[in-house]
Amino acid sequence: MNSITSKIQNGYDYLLESILVKRMGYRSIFDPKRKKVWEASELSNTQKKEIDHFYKQNYGKRIPYFWHMYYTAYTGIFDEKYIPETIYIPEVEFCFNSKRHYWLTASDKNFLPFIFSGGGGYRIPHNYLSCTYGLYRDSSNRIIDKEQAIKNLATLSECFIKPSIDSSSGVGCRVLNMHDGIDTRTKDTAEEIIRDYKDNFTIQEKVVCHDSLRKLSPDSVNTFRVMSYIWNNEIHVAPAVLRIGRTGKDVDNAHAGGLFVGIESDGSLCDKAFTEMHDIFTEHPDTHVEFKDYQIPLFKKVGSAAYEAHARIPQIGIINWDFTVDHDGKVVLIEGNMRYGSCWLIQMAHGVGMFEDNTADILRYLKNKRKEYPFSYK
Repeated sequence: MNSITSKIQNGYDYLLESILVKRMGYRSIFDPKRKKVWEASELSNTQKKEIDHFYKQNYGKRIPYFWHMYYTAYTGIFDEKYIPETIYIPEVEFCFNSKRHYWLTASDKNFLPFIFSGGGGYRIPHNYLSCTYGLYRDSSNRIIDKEQAIKNLATLSECFIKPSIDSSSGVGCRVLNMHDGIDTRTKDTAEEIIRDYKDNFTIQEKVVCHDSLRKLSPDSVNTFRVMSYIWNNEIHVAPAVLRIGRTGKDVDNAHAGGLFVGIESDGSLCDKAFTEMHDIFTEHPDTHVEFKDYQIPLFKKVGSAAYEAHARIPQIGIINWDFTVDHDGKVVLIEGNMRYGSCWLIQMAHGVGMFEDNTADILRYLKNKRKEYPFSYK
């Protein structure tokens, strides 16, 4: 593809991304439950002027206030450097991850073992069985037929299954407990499970979290959301968030009713945890563990793991990682999310713009990128 054709294609993709994703973002923020949250969060005239000045100076235009109102509602902390969802996905992610073929490939969870195995500071979950576009492989990546895949699944005990592409928010992710070829929780047979997950899935070990994470919530794999990005030829790691499940839930995602709480670089949790719809907790509602002063000392290794993992794929500019720490104290890379990440999670939990001191430079970069696309969405 020559440079002119590539530029036109990029401009067309940028236009579609802007229109579709921004419309989704506006639809989301005006959801009645979310609207109720941000309408109750008033900004002062001084704060509005700070937003106007910051964005006009760096982004080239003013933006609506409701995203800042929404993020401020959670911690009560105002930051003019908050990034709206309608800028993050269609512009930040689009421009940082402009090499579409790389992020599409790396987003396939069945590629995870081949890219990230052998990390010095982390490990990945052991795969028992995988299916990629209808091709089945066993734990040694040997190709097997569907009948053998069913037999292999039937012999497993406790394991974890999830879609390997086109998945988000924990949809389709669940624990299996096979006994005599039947999942004891759902009564589905191995054959029915293989049929329901169709052509793209992975079945892995169920990771057992470290005691410091299990104490918060023992039923789910509680994970750290860590966003890393490349800026000025350096890998930066944004403030991290711990996602915590609820009793009886296999996953910890906020969309699935889980909690999220900011975590500092020393492993100490922030005072309050939240749900997506602004429920506020000072302790876990099921285990009653208080968040204030709670320490996860091994978290210090997670930031280093994110840096090390991102260094393996510098072709992708921004990645939302999910890590946990297992019962042996080893950092485990669960997955890397290359597109459609959650900028709101970081900003709500910490009360700080996700790019912190790099925000102004990044907004100026986005302003200049808009000029490059012939179909730029204004």
